[in-house]
Amino acid sequence: MVETPQAVKVDRRSLTQRRWLLISVGVVLLVSLASVFRFAGSWLSVQDPLEPADAIVVLGGHLPFRAMEAAAIFNKGLAPEIWVTSPAATVESTTLEKLDVGFVPENTYSVRVLNRLGVPSSAVRLIDGNISTRA
Repeated sequence: MVETPQAVKVDRRSLTQRRWLLISVGVVLLVSLASVFRFAGSWLSVQDPLEPADAIVVLGGHLPFRAMEAAAIFNKGLAPEIWVTSPAATVESTTLEKLDVGFVPENTYSVRVLNRLGVPSSAVRLIDGNISTRA
């Protein structure tokens, strides 16, 4: 059986139409997935009001903002204590200590921020031990 030029032309046209259909479906799927992922964070985020607790914990990083937020929560009377984590030793901190240059750990600044914002020293507890707050 020999294909006629017209049959070949029809096959090419239907193949082109299928390609465009697949491309269109792919674009629609990508746009749909992008919008789903864009709002996925809002689905996972819980906006519960703060409730009284035994303590507020300030993890390392984002100086001075975590300490500032902890002070604001403390000053609302939601917890009687603030616990500040001690940073894990790094190559930089260890080297500065060996050179006797003077290394001031991050938690020292967090405590200073807390005191400056009205948190008494008696309400601040330092959590000893090299704690890494990174995954």
